[in-house]
Amino acid sequence: MTIGDSVRRAGTGRQAAFHLSALAAGAFLVRVLGEPWDTGFKITFPDSFSYLEVAGRGPFRPFDERPVAYPTFLWLTVRSVHVAVVVQTMAYAAAFLALGAVALRTLQSRVAAIAAVVLIGSIAVHARFALWNQQILSESLGMTFATASLAAWWIFCSGPTPRRAVWAWLWTIAWMCVRDSHTVPILTVIVPVAVAAALLWRGIDPAVRRRLLGGAAVTVVLGGWIYVAQDSSNRNQYPFHNNIGVRILPDDEMTQWFVDGGMPLNDTLRGREGHRAGTTARCSCATRISRGTATGPTARARAASCPRSC
Repeated sequence: MTIGDSVRRAGTGRQAAFHLSALAAGAFLVRVLGEPWDTGFKITFPDSFSYLEVAGRGPFRPFDERPVAYPTFLWLTVRSVHVAVVVQTMAYAAAFLALGAVALRTLQSRVAAIAAVVLIGSIAVHARFALWNQQILSESLGMTFATASLAAWWIFCSGPTPRRAVWAWLWTIAWMCVRDSHTVPILTVIVPVAVAAALLWRGIDPAVRRRLLGGAAVTVVLGGWIYVAQDSSNRNQYPFHNNIGVRILPDDEMTQWFVDGGMPLNDTLRGREGHRAGTTARCSCATRISRGTATGPTARARAASCPRSC
């Protein structure tokens, strides 16, 4: 076989992979978006309303009740549920396709590469992950950026360059800015590993070392900002009010379970049935609890049931 034959064969293989991936992505989009399309992707989660409200206040709210990435995304998609769901689903599919492409490109064993692609694809299409794309929630964008970050770090490890280090950090920072909970794995795993690699990796390019250490420093600063911003906005009070009003009180069996566990129940608390955070006046006791001035499940339950004049 001549060199020309090898090149033509490789080109044919890449074209086939491209067409197969395009067909797979199309089938995935139809599967995720097709059934609920006529319903307009009706939102039901209380957090969805919160994200839309924050997005309505502007594209960048550094100390609002939500980290900036997802409200900014909703603002860019003109707060349209249809547009947001379609765009985030396409981005999700693109991220997993990119990860599969990285596996094919970097793994020398063809068997291992194909196995990796099959595994990546099976994760992408699993309902436990894929159906989050139908919701106006940060889980979709979080999975997309996490997958893109994994692909970027994989490429970097296969051949470290300053440019690849920058892209890896950018995708990681984007992932962190989607949800405040993402700061934990990033600051406790990715940052220490990157710093250790920069300091202990013998023969590393000095430019790569600087990018790794600089990216780690920026990530730590931004992680601290996200933590402070969410704490100052009393972010944790919203799921508390949402759980009481939207999940517990409308369910008689669940309400009785909490009452049996010590939750006091009165007319004030019953009046919150069906209400999410922000739709009615909040009890100041509950607000103080959510800010950390009292702790424990019983204290939280009492705060939720205290009169509005407390």
